[in-house]
Amino acid sequence: MLLTKTEHMLSNKKLFLQNLSKIIGAIAAKESLLAAMGFKTSRIGVAPHIYPYVIKLFKKYNIQYVIGNYRYTYINDIGKGGWSNRFGDETHIEQSNAKGDYFLYIANSKIKAKAAKEKEENEEEFEFGETLGIPSCCAKFYVDYSKKAFKKQNDFVLFVLEKTISKPPYDFWNNYVSQYFGYSLLSFFPCSFDCPESVKISKQVFNLLDSVYPEFAKQFLYFHKQNILYTEYRGIYLFENSTLRKDSIVYKNSRIHSTIKNSSIGKTIFRCDNIIVKGKNHCTLYRGDKLVRNLIGENIALCLFN
Repeated sequence: MLLTKTEHMLSNKKLFLQNLSKIIGAIAAKESLLAAMGFKTSRIGVAPHIYPYVIKLFKKYNIQYVIGNYRYTYINDIGKGGWSNRFGDETHIEQSNAKGDYFLYIANSKIKAKAAKEKEENEEEFEFGETLGIPSCCAKFYVDYSKKAFKKQNDFVLFVLEKTISKPPYDFWNNYVSQYFGYSLLSFFPCSFDCPESVKISKQVFNLLDSVYPEFAKQFLYFHKQNILYTEYRGIYLFENSTLRKDSIVYKNSRIHSTIKNSSIGKTIFRCDNIIVKGKNHCTLYRGDKLVRNLIGENIALCLFN
């Protein structure tokens, strides 16, 4: 059976996603595809040991990209499974001692990709954010809270929740916290879990992915619908298939995902089966009817979406 031109293009995009996600993960593969389709411009960091394979794949599928002039190392966040929100050293790619990840700027044309690279390297942050498709309200939020966030490993989760007015469960389309477990439709910090502009983008991204590779899109959405207990330094915990009933997270039959292997909070979570939500930054953990632990403080965030 012969494929139509459209079907052939979709087939190529699906194969591109499948191949690239095996090399750099689902989120970076998603970002590459969105840029190649003209939805936005993307910038991804690529480690030296996989760099040749990514470039080879980009050339095979005629992906339009430019290479940044600098390579970057990262400062890993504490308790987040190797995730990093901060840069370490910056070296020019032509220096003999250059180290760290390469930055690839991707678009549906080299002109757009080059323009994005120049904006970031000229430190035109707001303009660079526009090329990445970040809504103005979220870009302003990023600027307004950047100093506070930098004091907390440059992570914005606590401030996103602080700015959220609605009561949980929050709109799952805005669950960018799921990025710590390999899936997020959003590539930026929403200004709150209520933000309608980021919801709109999240839905658009899902629809684009769904048109190319439905199973891939559904996996992203599945993780968006999970409840997450975030701590700044002591791990992030996702309670797969848990449910929020009134003010209680029941997770007796849930699979628990964690970004950290050994922590006292993690051990408590695995011993318990129920979390009572007292507030955005306050909860109590129970095993049956027995109170086991109280968690409260500015470094705790209950990100509840189901």
